[in-house]
Amino acid sequence: MVTLAGRAGRAGRAGRAGRAGRAGRAGRSGEDLFDDIGGSSADALLTTREGELPVWNGEADPALKPRIELDPFRQLDQLAKIPREVVIDTRLFPLFQAVDGNVQTPLKTNVAPPLVKLTPPDPVVDFWRKAELRHVRDAADLRNDRLNEITYQIDDITSFFAAALRLDADRSEWTLEWLEAVVRLCGYVEFPLKFTHNIPRPADYSSRVYPVVETPKHGTWPSGHATEAFAIATVLSGLVFEITNPGNAPFRVKDAIAGSTTVANLLFRIATRIADNRTIGGLHFPTDSYAGAFCGIGIGEALVNHMRKARCTTVIDYAPVEATSQDFSLAHLQAAIPATTENLNQADPDDLLLAMWKAVIAELPRQA
Repeated sequence: MVTLAGRAGRAGRAGRAGRAGRAGRAGRSGEDLFDDIGGSSADALLTTREGELPVWNGEADPALKPRIELDPFRQLDQLAKIPREVVIDTRLFPLFQAVDGNVQTPLKTNVAPPLVKLTPPDPVVDFWRKAELRHVRDAADLRNDRLNEITYQIDDITSFFAAALRLDADRSEWTLEWLEAVVRLCGYVEFPLKFTHNIPRPADYSSRVYPVVETPKHGTWPSGHATEAFAIATVLSGLVFEITNPGNAPFRVKDAIAGSTTVANLLFRIATRIADNRTIGGLHFPTDSYAGAFCGIGIGEALVNHMRKARCTTVIDYAPVEATSQDFSLAHLQAAIPATTENLNQADPDDLLLAMWKAVIAELPRQA
């Protein structure tokens, strides 16, 4: 498997997405030159300077003329990792926000309704104890088969998508940079949603859930794994759509899922398995995955259509009830994605994000 955990990671790290606390250390992004052999590069450079450099009166060296990069994308390319992430995030994060437990975006011409409206049942009603815990119990039978996936996906879900499109750190730099940014964006949307809805985890309702990995301390609704996995699947599918459908026709996830033998369908099946593994592990209810999938799809589709300058995108209103409780599946999800759309405003995408988008398209294999 292509391992990208050191790059994009997943939701557990998405909460630190902006890495603001580390941004002040960005100038130290390079490793110490002497780390592998012991000693201090600072001390060695100091003694070398004192021993070999002539007296300096503070004048500039006429042979050295600093290059000032005028192209913003090339300037971004030259940045160290943390400053690059912060620059990208300042342009991407304002496009989507968690507001009153829903996902909002200024990209829509009509701010009401939300891009994704989420209305969970009250946490004290029987919906969770009766309808949803039954699915958690049934899913537990698959733990032995899925344990390795469950534990690996705690920190890395991107590698599973990378394998489908043959992405790697050397040939897919901007694709992975874009996916990392999407994961960070999802983190800054999903955690406020979890905080607002404050739905307990399956193990809070029954000790017999007995999760196979540590249960996160934040709320369960929506699932962060599902949000991020479906956002990744949506954005990658949108990029593939961009290759085969140049122009500004709207990209629709509902249509992308429909082709059972397409790359897009495979990407969404991978996202479904990642989300389902969280229920199998005893960490999430199926409805958590539906809510997260809708968030990821809503964010991803709107982002793709904004970058394509399309005129509309899907809006979603999810309010599960006990009578319709069902296990999480791609078929049920696809059927539940509404045909309702809202118009997008015609504001041009940020120039830097658009340059990244074009760089990603250039990297993707054309046979995809």
